[in-house]
Amino acid sequence: MAANPHYFSWDQAKQERYRLEMDDEVRFKIKQAVIKSLFDLSVANEDDLEDLLRTFNPPQYLLLNSAMLLARGIGKDLFYLNEPFAQHRALVRFETLGEHDHHDHCWQQDAEQAQDSSYVPQPYRGALRGTWARLRIDGQFFYASLWMASWYLQSQIDDCGHDAIETLIPHRYVPGEHHGKREAGGTRYDMRVDADGQEAQLDELNQRFYRYLVERQQTLADRFDQEAQGCLYLFEDHWDSDPHMQFVFTDKTALQAVRIRQFMADCRKISGDRRALSALEEQEKQAVMGFIEHQFRDIQDHFDPTIVRFRKKRKVVLADGALDDLLD
Repeated sequence: MAANPHYFSWDQAKQERYRLEMDDEVRFKIKQAVIKSLFDLSVANEDDLEDLLRTFNPPQYLLLNSAMLLARGIGKDLFYLNEPFAQHRALVRFETLGEHDHHDHCWQQDAEQAQDSSYVPQPYRGALRGTWARLRIDGQFFYASLWMASWYLQSQIDDCGHDAIETLIPHRYVPGEHHGKREAGGTRYDMRVDADGQEAQLDELNQRFYRYLVERQQTLADRFDQEAQGCLYLFEDHWDSDPHMQFVFTDKTALQAVRIRQFMADCRKISGDRRALSALEEQEKQAVMGFIEHQFRDIQDHFDPTIVRFRKKRKVVLADGALDDLLD
């Protein structure tokens, strides 16, 4: 009502499209009204809103986000993709999560080709990669992460591998000479690694580990795609005090079985025993530990740190306000 007094005279389809495709002005009016109702605080414009949100603690953010879901989610569970590119691929256009994900994959492949004519499009095997979402589960607000199993396992391998590398070659990041300097309407990001003289060895080990990660994800994606189990692993994984749910889909047939407007009901129909995923995760972690230890010994015995790898120099400048919408 704060944004459009005619809203409740529309049918469900029009209401859902309005909620998903609202512009910044409409979104501000709704947040303005919600913040007044929840906290008895007033904001006159976007700048006031940003200043206020910077003062919010996690419980206040949780309350605000759970209330805003009423104005943004669709279907029985008020499902909402909290992704920056979701608006022009509005969920209301798709019946199933699989349809949306396939459309998203094709859009991303076209974008890659537009930027690089030599880019080879990747086959579609499910594209969810920690996609952020929000929804209600049995009436309770949850943050959620949506994964294909191959990408989820890669993320776990990644964490395990970096922990192992940190143990073998202790290191930290320190500000470079340009870090924090103002430049071109932003702030220069210039952090450098300090590994007590083993920076070259660390870089080589990281490069080998990166290639391993890429290969394992592709191998796992092929395996899950061929097996086509059509299964989902669903489990809670709270972040501090925030309720959080992980949705790990084995393959694209699982995505096709989940209707967006009946999200949780369909997810539960294909939900499997998480122990199967945990067993795979443990196998992959053991394998990556062995790989990193072997590569570390090889680097210590045979790698020449005086050989410098050619690479393109990059300058990173964080634009003012670039991170402001992360908690939106």
